[in-house]
Parts: sequence; C-alpha cells; structure tokens
Amino acid sequence: MTELSPTIITAVFLAGRGGHKAGEDKIVNRWFSNLVEDQELLFWVLHLGGWGFYYIIRILNAFALPYPLLHEIYIFTTLVAMLLTLVMRYVFKMVWSLGPKWIFTSAALLTLVMSAATSALELWAATYFYPEEFSEAGWGLLGNIFVYAPLIMAWGGLYIAIKYLRKNREQNERMLKVTAMAHQAQLKMLRYQLNPHFLFNTLNAISTLLLDKNSQAANRMLTKMSSFLRYTLVNQPNQKVTLDQELHALGLYLDIEKVRFEDRLSVDIIADKEARNAHLPSLILQPLIENAIKYAIAPSEDGGTLKIQAHIRDDRLHMILCDTGPGLPEHMPHAPGENSSGVGLANTKERLEQIYKEDFLFELYPNEPNGLCIHMAVPAHPKD
Repeated sequence: MTELSPTIITAVFLAGRGGHKAGEDKIVNRWFSNLVEDQELLFWVLHLGGWGFYYIIRILNAFALPYPLLHEIYIFTTLVAMLLTLVMRYVFKMVWSLGPKWIFTSAALLTLVMSAATSALELWAATYFYPEEFSEAGWGLLGNIFVYAPLIMAWGGLYIAIKYLRKNREQNERMLKVTAMAHQAQLKMLRYQLNPHFLFNTLNAISTLLLDKNSQAANRMLTKMSSFLRYTLVNQPNQKVTLDQELHALGLYLDIEKVRFEDRLSVDIIADKEARNAHLPSLILQPLIENAIKYAIAPSEDGGTLKIQAHIRDDRLHMILCDTGPGLPEHMPHAPGENSSGVGLANTKERLEQIYKEDFLFELYPNEPNGLCIHMAVPAHPKD
C-alpha cells in the first residue's frame, strides 16, 4: 500500500507563504504573519493539516486503485499517528538542549519504534473492525511498517528543520539587534568624540566677558550655546535633518566662535534653495568647521575666511567647505587621520561610511591661493 507523506501539504504551505502577490487581502497576510510568528499555532496547523491531508490521501488512494473504503481503519490509524508524533515532539523537546547527536539518534529510534507500533495497531484495527476480511490476511498489513517509517521520519525531519530554522532566525535577529546597537554606539562615539574644547573655550569666553562686565554679550553667547547644545542632544547621530536646519545650528556655533575671534573670523555661506531642503546626517558639517577654525583660523594672527557652498547636482547634495589656512602638510595631502589635525576629518568620513556605505564622496584638495577645501557629496533623497 503506497501512501503520500503529510510533508507535502506542509511544504506547499511554507512555500506558498513566500509567494504572496501584491494586492492580496491584508487580513490574509496578517493571518499568515501571525501564524509564522506563533510557534505553537504553527505547529498545530502543520500537525493537524498534515495528518488530515494524509487521511484524505488514503481515501483517494482507495478510490484510485480501487480498494475498499475502510474508514474506521483510516481514522484510527491517523489518530494513532497523530498521538505518537506528539510523543515524538515531547521527546525532541527533552533532548533538544543535548545537541544534534542526541536529537538525530532519538529521531532514528523513535521512527523505528513508532512505525512498527502504528503498523501493528493498524493490524489490530483491521482484525477488530473487519474480522471477516482480515482474519487470515491481516498479518500482511505489518508490511506497512515500510510505509510508516519514511512517513514518520519525514514528520520528524520537518519538525527538526523548522525548529532549527526558527532558532537560526532568532539568532540572526539577535545578531542584527546587537549589530544595530553597536552601529548606533559607534555613530554616537564618532559624533561625541568631536573636539570638546569648543565647550571649554566657550565657557572661558563667557567668563572673560563677565570679567569685562559685558553681561549682555555673555548672555547672548550663553543663549546661543544653550540652543546649539540642545540641537546636538535632540538630534541622534544617524538622524537626517535638512541642510537648512544644519546651517541654522552651524550659525549658532559660528556666532559663538565670532565672539572669541571677533574680526579675525569671516564666514561666507552660499546655499541654493533646493540644496537647503535636501537631507543629510545631523552635525555632519560642525566638526569640519571646528577643525578649520582650530587649524586654519586660530593659528593666524590675521584670522581667515570660511566659505561654505551647497548645491544639488545629479540628485546629490554637494557641499564644499574652504578655509584660508595653511592646508594639510605636503607629505600627507590625502591622509587627514594621521595626525591630530585630521581627527574631525577622519571621524566625519567614518560617519559617512557608517551611514552611506560607499554611496558618498569625501575628498580634499588645495584652496587657491592657500588653504584647504573639503568636497562632500551625499544622496539628496528625502528624509528616511
């Protein structure tokens, strides 16, 4: 007697889940989603559905061959197989933590014992419900052990496979969460690692203004510093803001620095309206400005000029920051991270790599007649 395995229906069911067409009813999609997420519900649907399908196949098999319809035997044997595989599931749960060796050994032994038990009980049911038909030939049904063995083996294999797939998925989800947390931590580290001297210099400048009894200027400087710090705390390192918001925060920072440098610091910002509406990571420009002030403006007695340009080209936001300082040393024009003057540059580039992978531009080139220019370009897409 040839039987079909209940794994057919379960395999079709699992394969069908990935084949939803766009536009299917949302309720059906939600039901499938809940089914896959709920481990207990998924087991019972597959378990009952698979053995129910097996029962239907036996009836169809009887019509096709043809065999006499032995409903009592079919129902009894199906129930026996359902109960025995529940025992199999319980044993798997007991030995699961012991490792693959115990799991597969248990599966092999249980397959042998349960297929023999199912075949023997089917023989008993045949002689009980149909004593006349199977009183002599009934022992031939014991041959069905070779049918039930692959059937029960397939049930156990499917159970173990789904269990391992779910376990691997959970491990992958945990790894993704850990990776995401590490990613966030690295971005925060890169942003908050940026020079804390700004805060100390600002407080010293405020202290100087107070000693000079210029309380109004000190109050303005303190207010701007408060607004700038609030902006840095509210916006997460991977959060996208408009260039207009970024330039506003940058204006607060530069206003504070202008109090320190007075006429020695000149700033020129040219940004197209379209560019101002483009999005970029928050505080991506500030460390570059801070780096330029520290190494291009502060060392010069005459100060210098910072020029910021922004425009959209080929669906990308291009930003160019130029200073009139000494530029990078000749021996390291393309390696900003190799000395202290390149910390802000290196950190900014690493932030861009973390957020955009390779989909960005970050290059340095000399400013004429002197100084350094930084050209940065990122996708000018709407906010994520």
